[in-house]
Amino acid sequence: MGISETIIQFVLYEYLRAFIDDYHYVNENKKFLNFMVAGGCAKFIACIIAYPHEVVRTRLREEGSNSKGFFKTLKALYREGRVPALYRGLSVQLLRSVPNTAITMGAYETVVYFLHTYVA
Repeated sequence: MGISETIIQFVLYEYLRAFIDDYHYVNENKKFLNFMVAGGCAKFIACIIAYPHEVVRTRLREEGSNSKGFFKTLKALYREGRVPALYRGLSVQLLRSVPNTAITMGAYETVVYFLHTYVA
């Protein structure tokens, strides 16, 4: 379960990247900016889908926690506060991770581009 967010993120990123590549009218100067946006969007969606796992994991790690097991803790959290309890702290996570991922993916695509252009 711990890598589900990463799996979702990269599948979405590759889909969005292929979508960008299919439109050849995209200006080369803006292509890397588009890859940054694709990376940020992919991270945003993946975070929203997988965030309840992070909340449960945090609850299980709390000092003095009586929580036992992932699904029991997930069920207890849902009973406590329904869906909002499963997404507590999401805004901070998004503000921290989405820009970081966008920059990372843009830098990655830039490096790959230069390696293919100037090294090959």
